[in-house]
Amino acid sequence: MRYQQPLGADTDAPYIDGNPQNGTPGSPVPAAAIEHTQREIVNLIIAGELVPDQGDLSQLSLAVQAMIDKSLSSVSSGVPIGVPFFHIGIQPPQNAIELGGFELSRTNYPELWGRINDPSFNFDITTDSEWLAGRWGCYSSGDGITTFRVPETRGEFIRGWDNGRGVDVGRLIGEFQDHLLGAHDHARTSDGSLTVSRHGSDALFDARSLIASANDLTFNTQRTGMTGGNENRPRNISWMVCVNYQ
Repeated sequence: MRYQQPLGADTDAPYIDGNPQNGTPGSPVPAAAIEHTQREIVNLIIAGELVPDQGDLSQLSLAVQAMIDKSLSSVSSGVPIGVPFFHIGIQPPQNAIELGGFELSRTNYPELWGRINDPSFNFDITTDSEWLAGRWGCYSSGDGITTFRVPETRGEFIRGWDNGRGVDVGRLIGEFQDHLLGAHDHARTSDGSLTVSRHGSDALFDARSLIASANDLTFNTQRTGMTGGNENRPRNISWMVCVNYQ
């Protein structure tokens, strides 16, 4: 809404009061100055999730307070709706959900669905088939009609996207990567002993017997042995990854 100057006056000209005693007329008021102001107030009341009521003259202040409360609630974690954050607890904070790969209703979570489709946030949204094939770190469009899906972060590490650096090539945003042990070598120790089966009373071994049986020649060797668990991991702590939905 822009300022509506008096009828016939220059842009941004002020209003003046009339003075009947000296015959000075007051400023003529254009209809837009009254109508636009009322409509702006009504729109704010509706945005504050109130129903305009002609008999309630406190709705403007109530609507403003409701919008302030909602704004503070939506950034209680210091993070806007739709942007992941860590939480130290086994339950998400108020107005937030865990990023656990859940399929959600677009009707029940309209603000979150609207935010992830907001072009100013540049979220990479996949189809649900792409998500199920390994793009777990993205939002998905769900069934394409009534649902959408949040990323799955439970039990996973987050790795910075390579984005052309050449360290972790060929990756898509939000793409799962299974664990991998880097190429390496192991040192092996030995006591230096060699045991050869003897055949005959004088020879070190009987060549004919060696040919006849592979067991005739045996080496005493050692191996490095097995160690470790069911995955490769650095030291870590576990936090819940959440997102505000309103």
